[in-house]
Amino acid sequence: MIFKKVVPTIFFLLTCLFITSALRADISSSDLRSRFQLPSSEWVWVKGKDSHDFLNIDHKKLGKALNIAGRTDTIAFDAKTYLTEVRKLLPEDKKNYGDAQINLVETKNLFGKEWVAVKISAPDGLKQEMWSRKISTTQVLLLLYTGIGEPFDQYHGDFDKILERASSL
Repeated sequence: MIFKKVVPTIFFLLTCLFITSALRADISSSDLRSRFQLPSSEWVWVKGKDSHDFLNIDHKKLGKALNIAGRTDTIAFDAKTYLTEVRKLLPEDKKNYGDAQINLVETKNLFGKEWVAVKISAPDGLKQEMWSRKISTTQVLLLLYTGIGEPFDQYHGDFDKILERASSL
């Protein structure tokens, strides 16, 4: 008698588990790109470097001097560990990060999701923010906002729109 009550419950729980894991499957870069739009008409799409890049936009007037990029990576650990490891590697890239101030990884709740972030500033005025969060059991999303001087602060609201959209994934 108890067997008849337990089996349907177990079957229901396994079905829920299967559906949940299917919903949390990795998202392809092309599917991710289709979920984003330019934050304003002042931005243009540019080609990414590899298949993990789903977002790469430059400011129309400033070109590469102001860029928003996004990529995914497959990992077996959390987003904070991922970004901490990325942060450790940055000083080895002397050409791009040699004299830069690289802040510690911070955890922030943004648009209802937990994000981890690293802020970087170089003596030449270059600023960069790296934001990351887990979007599936094996996939991490990394967003980068890079700019020089005042435009970095001036257009940060556009990057916030991208962060908000990425929080809905």
